[in-house]
Amino acid sequence: MKALIAAVIIIAALLLIIPLLRVKTVLEYSEGEGSARVGLGPVMIALNGGKKEGKRKKARTGGGESEKKEKKKRSVAEDFKEKLSIILEIRDKIKRRLTVDELTLWYQSAADDPADAAMAFGAASAGSDILLPLIGRELKIKKQDVRIGVDFTARESRVYAKAALSLPVYVIIRAAAMLAKSSDKAAPNKKTEDG
Repeated sequence: MKALIAAVIIIAALLLIIPLLRVKTVLEYSEGEGSARVGLGPVMIALNGGKKEGKRKKARTGGGESEKKEKKKRSVAEDFKEKLSIILEIRDKIKRRLTVDELTLWYQSAADDPADAAMAFGAASAGSDILLPLIGRELKIKKQDVRIGVDFTARESRVYAKAALSLPVYVIIRAAAMLAKSSDKAAPNKKTEDG
């Protein structure tokens, strides 16, 4: 009996603690290569975003397929219009709870011609001065490191970017429930239109 009570207490504690954990995503870009890691709590999983190579299947063309594609395009557009309000609501909820734990942007401008390097530096500096305050106003940024420089002796520019984002599990569960609820409402409408 004591073991059953202990098991119930442990399960209840897990059900209360897990939604409060944050899902972490780390996106990193350097020298033409990107990486992404996703994790819950202390566990992180690396995702490889490489291109999949393989043979492409050739599309078969037929007389009636163009009409089917047009019909499918219209139905996708209509579905998107129906779900737009729910998507905007989810975006607002996520935006309030999304935290940027770390935002690192390093850019070193370089070119064969020093004037081109200076122009690229000026454009990057102006762009960061305009965009970063807008991003900071919309999202909570805990740690920000932005460095923009110019190297008149180098031939190629260098870029390094890293963003570490986190979002509570309960917000993801709530967003998924809202999407599922909207899909359930849309499903009977499709059946009546088709039938």
